[in-house]
Parts: sequence; C-alpha cells; structure tokens
Amino acid sequence: MAFENVVKPVKENGECSTSAGHDVSLAPKRDRECRDILFLILFAAFMGGMGYVTHRAVTMGNPRRLIYGMDSWGNICNQDNRVIKDVNLSRTGLDLTGKQYLYYFNDNVFTSVIDTARGAIGSIKICVSKCPNEITSVTSLKAFSATSKSQLCVYGVNTSDYFDGKVDGLSDCPHLPIQDHEPFLFRCVPKVIAKKIDHVFDAVKSLLDVIEDGMIEKGTNDIQNSWFEMSLLCGLAVAVALVLTLLLQFMASIIIWLMVVVMVMGGLAATAMCWYHYHSAKVARHLTDPVDRTPEIDRRERDWLIASCAVTGITVLVILVLLAVRKHIKLVVELFRQAGKATRCMPSLLVFPFITLIFLGIFFGGLVYIFLCIETSGTPTVENTTGFVDMKADEILKVLKWYHIFGIVWVTQFIIACHNLTIAGAVSIWYFTRNKDQLGFPVLRSIGNIIRYHIGSLAFGSLVITFVVVLRMVLSFIENRLRSKTHPIALFLLKCLKCCLWCFEQFLKFLSNNAYIEIAIHGYGFCKAARQAFHVIVDNVLRVAAINSVGVFVLFLGKLATVAIVTVAGIEFISVRKNINFVWLPVLLTAIFAYFIASCFMSVYEMTIDTIFICFCEDSLMNDGDTRPYFMSIGLQKCITPAEVTGHQKLYSMTDSETALNTRPIVSRGSVSLLITRN
Repeated sequence: MAFENVVKPVKENGECSTSAGHDVSLAPKRDRECRDILFLILFAAFMGGMGYVTHRAVTMGNPRRLIYGMDSWGNICNQDNRVIKDVNLSRTGLDLTGKQYLYYFNDNVFTSVIDTARGAIGSIKICVSKCPNEITSVTSLKAFSATSKSQLCVYGVNTSDYFDGKVDGLSDCPHLPIQDHEPFLFRCVPKVIAKKIDHVFDAVKSLLDVIEDGMIEKGTNDIQNSWFEMSLLCGLAVAVALVLTLLLQFMASIIIWLMVVVMVMGGLAATAMCWYHYHSAKVARHLTDPVDRTPEIDRRERDWLIASCAVTGITVLVILVLLAVRKHIKLVVELFRQAGKATRCMPSLLVFPFITLIFLGIFFGGLVYIFLCIETSGTPTVENTTGFVDMKADEILKVLKWYHIFGIVWVTQFIIACHNLTIAGAVSIWYFTRNKDQLGFPVLRSIGNIIRYHIGSLAFGSLVITFVVVLRMVLSFIENRLRSKTHPIALFLLKCLKCCLWCFEQFLKFLSNNAYIEIAIHGYGFCKAARQAFHVIVDNVLRVAAINSVGVFVLFLGKLATVAIVTVAGIEFISVRKNINFVWLPVLLTAIFAYFIASCFMSVYEMTIDTIFICFCEDSLMNDGDTRPYFMSIGLQKCITPAEVTGHQKLYSMTDSETALNTRPIVSRGSVSLLITRN
C-alpha cells in the first residue's frame, strides 16, 4: 500500500531496520526535483534587469554629485573630473580634489526651493576649499584668496583681476559685500541661514542642558572613555545569550509553568485591586455631601469602574486561553527541550543569523549605493545663453527607479527566506535521523538542497511578501502626499488599509516560514507546501496558539534576561570609573546591543521550535509507533493523543487500495483524523 506523502526508507549505517512487511518513513525526502522553475526563471530575469539598472545607474550617476555638489560647469567638487563636450575648456575637466565645499555667488538661492544635487541655474557655483568669511571690499576678497588659497572668483580669473560682481550672481566674481558663511552638508551657507538650522540643534542641546550642563559633550566623552568596558560587555552579551540559549531546554519547564501561575495570580490580583479601588471610590462618593461633591469625585469612580471591567475582561480571557491550551503546554516544554538538543548537535546554527546579517548588509549597502546613483543620474546639457551645465534627468532611470526599489525589497525578503529554509532543512535532517552520531553536515546539506532544488520556491515565497510590502510603501507615499491637504476621510481609509495590509503581511510571513519547513521535509513546491502548512496550522490551532503565546513569551524572557545580566555587569564595571559622568549612557548602549544579540540567537531557537513542531506533526501522520516506529523522542510521543493513534491505525488498515491511493491524510489536531479527497 503506497501513500503520496509516505517517504520510502533509505537504510544507512547505524539506523534501525524496518519491521517485516512494513516500510519506515524517512524524511527529509532524498529524491527531490527542482520546484517552481517558472519563478526561478523570473527571479533570474529580474536579477538580469537589476544588472542593467546597475550598469546604467553607475554609468550615468555619481553619488558624489549629491554629497559634494556640482559647480556651474558640471564639475563635481572634491574629485578629478572629466571634460564635458561644448563647455569652456578652462572651466571643465578640472581636478577639484580638496575643494569640497560648493559656494553660491547669489545667496538668494537659499531662500527658494532648490535641488541640492543640481543646484540653481540662476547663480554661479564654484568649488572652494574654505567657505568665505565676511568680505566687504575687493582688497579683502584678494586677501582672503591669498591667505586661504580658496579662489572665490570663477576658475581661471587671476587674483589681481578680482572685482565686485553683479547682484544677480552671474558675473565672474561675487557681488560685495559677502556675508559670513558656514559649511553645512558641504555647501557654503550664509551664517544667518545656518543659525536657523542650528536653532533646532540648539533647542535639543538646551533641553539636555536643563537636565545636565554640557550633557552632549560629557556623554560623548563617556563613550570614548568607556569603549574598552563596552567592548567587554558586548562580548559578555554574546556569551550570556549563547549560554541562555543552551540552558533553555532545562529551564523551559520551570519558566513556563511559573509564568502560567504568575499570569493567573497577577491577573486575579490586578482585578481584585481595581474592584477594591472602585468600591472605595464609590463609598467615598456616597459619603460626600451632594453640595460638596465635585466632578472629580464622580470621574474617579467612573474611571475605576472602566478599569475594573477592562482588567476583569483581560483576566478572564487569559484564563480561558490558558484553560484551552493547558493540555498542550507540555508539548511546548518538550519542544524547547528538543530545540536545545538540536542546537547542541548543530552549533553552527547559532552563528547563522550573523552570516545572514552580513549578507543583508552587503546587498543592502550595494543596492542603496545604486539607488543614489539613480537619483544623481543624468546627461550633462549646456545652456546656450550662459554656458552653464545642468544635468538632464534620464527618463528611463526615472521609471527603473521603482523597478530597483521593488528589487531591494525582493532581494531582502529572498535572503531572509534562505536563512529560514536553511535552518528548517538542517533541523528536519536532525529530527528524521535516528542515529544522531551519523548526522554528518546537516547545515551544508540543507544549503546544498536549497541551491540545487529550491531557489525557485524561495523566489516565489519572497515575491508574494514583496508585493504586499511594496503596496504598503505606495500607500505610505500617497498618505504623505495627502497629508498636506485636507482629506481626513481619505487619510482615515488609507490608515485602515495600511493596517489591514500589515496584518496580512504578518500572516504571509508566518505561513511562508511554515511552508519552508514543509519544503525542507518533503521537497514540495511553494504553493503545495503553503497549502500543507495551512492545514497543519488550522488542524493544530490550539497547539500553535500555545507555542505562539507561551513559547514566544519564554523567548522574550530570554532576551530580557540577557539584557538584565549585561546591564547589572555594566553598572558594576563602569560605575568604578571616576572619569565617567553618566554611567547609564554606555550601559544603555550595551543593553541595546545585548538585546540585538539575544534576538539573533532566539530567532534561531524560535525557527528550530517551529520546525520540530511541523516535523512532529508529519511524523505522527506518517508513522504509528508500532509497525512504523516514530522518529520523535519519548517526550514528544507522550503528546500524541489516543484519538490520533486510533485514526492512523484505521487509515493504514484500509484494504481498498484504490481508496487509499485517492485519499490524503492530514494530521489530526484534536480528536478527529481528517481524510481529504484529492481532486
């Protein structure tokens, strides 16, 4: 008798032999084939398009044009430039290395909206090595150029020929007097305008100075003086997170049951306290003479009544949820134990998030650079009347910019999907290997399966999420455009739609992660894996609820424990330093880093738990623990209900082979085993 989702065994050294007349299921599936080839081709073609966008953007754009600015003849400040055709040869192709500031002859450009990348055509712009001070005469102009070696007239004009230019800023020399200028974002900005910008920073600085005089300067010095201790604390954060991750398998049971007791007792205590305060407020109102009764007394009674009802409702809801999942909490405990064993057998999994972060950083940094190239791309065009150069935006790249943004999101989601499938593949190999001493290199095997068979499925899954993410970005763009206008109803509807899309995105990510686990086990395509994962989630809704409520909270406690230990150690290490003004500042920074490190480790643990859970469901479906021995541990076997075993025995004892071949079992998540007829 054959079933589609029963994988035939492959005997290896050290594995248990099968019982006579029966096959033992072996997963993950060995004889895989390429899946979702269409989306593999689509992804490859899209990456080819990204390559074209990259080539065109890098060829036509230059982020330095945005950072340092461009003068009136197309030269980019602080670099050696190439000659632009049809431009005065004495003013193009100049080596402006060291002249990093862009100076405008006409200060009025700062009172109008200008493009910081291309500047304003109505004013001559030159690159200077120093922004000018207040200059009132030609003599002072010559003296400034001689002492600072920063020429304030057009390139090629001798210092002896300097003169007072026209007010419009289109002469070869600037109009006098010249205001005092300050550099801001590599632009020479009049000090009067720069002060307006500085007011924002001064306001923040003044606010901090109210708390502590010279707070910014002292805080900066504290970070510089405590960098060694901060480095040690960062190393401690890695060690603590690693130890807690390995110890979770032993502490999970105590933490989970203690958490359940605390939640129930805390909820009951909060409810009792709220009703006590409400009763006190009610009694106080009745004892108060109506003449002396104020609105504050009535409001206090009403507020406590609302709070009491709300807390009571939350407490009742929490108790009902705990009652519903109480039988499945022991499964969560056992999953934590098995996840700890898996990470001990495959310690390389714990460093995998950092490898993923490196890849994300490299790709994201490169894609952002290309985006800056797109934003600064264009073709130099010469104005006939002035001879100035402007950059005409490339119309093709204007459209391809959105293509590139879509690609940034897709590549990011694709890398995250590779990360999740790699962990799922390695853990599923560990789960379905009876002799754990013969694991080999499960992480490398998982990566090999991805490269050989499942790139298309990952492209498909990440593409689905990308569509939703990009749609949310478009809605945010529309919302920002409408914010300046009076469209309250439209803004409200947009916010509701964005909220719905965010919820849908979270559901898709959750479903995709479980689909990747099914892919790791069976080698399905993405659609079939997502459908199977959906059935598993729906049929095991109480078990999933227990894992996603109790389990996730335990992992969160692990993160908080890491932060707490690092924070306490940081206070002890840094407080003894006499040259530290604010002990809390370096401690806070290391605490943030500790939370980030703990999140990386716990994310592996979370994916491992999810994978073991799906493997447990598939194992209980494919095997019966008798003629087909389970792969699961003894602890997990205790979590299988008698109804599931009975249902599977009835299923596999069917004598009608035709019926057997046209039915597909789905894992039972309660007392009923379902048979779904194939179309």
